[in-house]
Amino acid sequence: MIFRTNHASANQLEGLLRLCELDFVPKLSSQVNIADYANKLHLRATRAESWRDQTLTGFVAFYSNRESLEGFISSVCIHPTERGNGTAKLLLANTEKIMAFNSMRRATLEVGVGNLRATKLYEDFGYQKISTDGALIRMEKVLGKGLETLKHE
Repeated sequence: MIFRTNHASANQLEGLLRLCELDFVPKLSSQVNIADYANKLHLRATRAESWRDQTLTGFVAFYSNRESLEGFISSVCIHPTERGNGTAKLLLANTEKIMAFNSMRRATLEVGVGNLRATKLYEDFGYQKISTDGALIRMEKVLGKGLETLKHE
């Protein structure tokens, strides 16, 4: 597996999002136009990506707020064949290192109340629930000092 930053095209992001659509709670297409969302992630988000051969196997996309020094994780998407092998944890770790390197002090995300698998992953990774608003749980992790920088292709 190879890790890259911002390498995938909008079409590659869209393809993986469609494969993972039912993993989102509620399903992704009920929340956004997937093609438009993939294009937005491609143009505006920073992405930690995993690749096997020439295939995008996962990504974590986030936006940086330079005023609040917060990185907001917008999407975590892992190819079905890569689940359970630690890819999500490696991508989250890479994402946090990129955030810390760019002076972000905390990482935040929102997860569907019914998405128990994702919520457990984030809790196991040190994220804490800070609020619940209807169907969404907002979670936060303070980023530690001394995170080493990454080498990317």
